[in-house]
Amino acid sequence: MPATLVTRAKDHSVTFAPNDGVLLLRGTIGPDGSVAASLNTAPPKHPPYLLSLTGQLGKDGFSGRYQTPQCSFKAELTRPAPLPRRFVDPKNVLGIPNP
Repeated sequence: MPATLVTRAKDHSVTFAPNDGVLLLRGTIGPDGSVAASLNTAPPKHPPYLLSLTGQLGKDGFSGRYQTPQCSFKAELTRPAPLPRRFVDPKNVLGIPNP
């Protein structure tokens, strides 16, 4: 399952998008690298339907658990590979081949 985890060092916050969808779990990063994020998706006057993410943030990525009331997933997220650098001719920055 693809997912995105965004961290902000400025305020020690974290945002997690499971399945790269529209739901965003917001939380915090502890001083030891522990991550806790959650989202209650229940409508008003209904019992809570809590989505949560807990785990540890390290220099190689994130390892933890994503849980819903119905299931639990092991979450292993790594840093994305850097985009390859392409050098182009200054006279043809779009890389359009000459006919």
